[in-house]
Amino acid sequence: MPPKRASEKAEAAPPKKKTVIMTDQVSEEPQKAAGGEDKKPNLRLAKSMKLYESAKASEQNSVTFRDDEKRQVMFELSDKKIMNFYVNGKQKVSNIKTLFVMDRTFHVQGKKIMASDCTCHIPESEKEQIIFDVMELYARRAPVCRNERRLLVVLESARGLRDADGLPGQGVSDPYCVASIPGKAESRIQTKFIKDTLNPVWHHMGEVSGWVPGDMLVFDVWDKDWCSRDDYLGRAELALEDENGLPQFEGELMLKDAGAGIEAYLKVQIISGTRLERAAIKVIECLRDTSVVLEIDLLERLIDDAKDVGMTGKQVERAEVLLRLMKAFEAKEIKPIRSALEAAQEVELFDRPEYQDAVKFIALHDARQQLHEAEYQHRNIVALEEAIRVAKEAGATDEELKAHITIANDVKKMKEAAATGDKAARDLA
Repeated sequence: MPPKRASEKAEAAPPKKKTVIMTDQVSEEPQKAAGGEDKKPNLRLAKSMKLYESAKASEQNSVTFRDDEKRQVMFELSDKKIMNFYVNGKQKVSNIKTLFVMDRTFHVQGKKIMASDCTCHIPESEKEQIIFDVMELYARRAPVCRNERRLLVVLESARGLRDADGLPGQGVSDPYCVASIPGKAESRIQTKFIKDTLNPVWHHMGEVSGWVPGDMLVFDVWDKDWCSRDDYLGRAELALEDENGLPQFEGELMLKDAGAGIEAYLKVQIISGTRLERAAIKVIECLRDTSVVLEIDLLERLIDDAKDVGMTGKQVERAEVLLRLMKAFEAKEIKPIRSALEAAQEVELFDRPEYQDAVKFIALHDARQQLHEAEYQHRNIVALEEAIRVAKEAGATDEELKAHITIANDVKKMKEAAATGDKAARDLA
């Protein structure tokens, strides 16, 4: 039976309880949000979980379609994460090394079988879905390095470019675009040139190799010339930064050095990681929403899945620390809770209700210890009253402190009686 989603769990599970230990008796009360209202299922978490489960269920190891020539084309990912290319049931390329899309055509590079044709044309009606399904498969193949992240770049189009072929009879610019990371030749991808246009549409998708978070991805637009050097049409830059190590971007970038009085734009899309990684990140990011009630088994499963797909980053680290804190708190183990709280402070989990509950639990535990020490310090009323004050500041109620308050009042009475000279009271004090 498949595990329940967050929304189903929220409906089926009884209200969560928190335990306050003050004396030998344990008081229980329903978990409440700030303001005293019971927490409700979080719609953002439920929606993110739905997307995550959908991405997990839709993972497949092959994509099959018919190309413009009515051939049956298949891209397959083997158990060893090696990608292969088939046409009409016959293998054409094994261990694909490079795959890119130029307009509606897949260009496949790898170990060719009998010098076969390594291109296929995608039907216009299914173009977008097929391209993203195949490139998703491509992104899941085995990385060259253990920590390598797949980064796909879509060089979609440009608009408002300068006319670099301004002479009569020469038409206008023949633009193409190059994307690369400075100093990393293996990262370079390039579109074809589009003849006679200032608003080219390339629909070019390729993989940028060798990148690491923090790199700068540079886009240079050129005009193709046959009898002289290519003319420069502008540049845009995009930092590959994201706290989860999975930078994403879709939109237009303004081109610098596009020419005097020219305002030109480049439309690009950056896709890193796999569909499952991106869906898992959305769920893990729900940690930022302090109204989300998380359960240990759900958080544990999400972290395991994140590790299975090689996902790292700040949010995953925060999730691991929170899970450690939740497990220690559930077991009511003082030393592990203290250790987990220190780790939680380092990743700034201060706003999480689980962190605040653990802090209160430790404060009450320490107050309880202080109370018992004060009671046996020769009936030291000052120490006892100070311990009660600290316990109240930690969140203890008068009902929880009833026994200790009674002892403090009795000690006060005995001290007062002793001060009056009553021998029996003085001996008792």
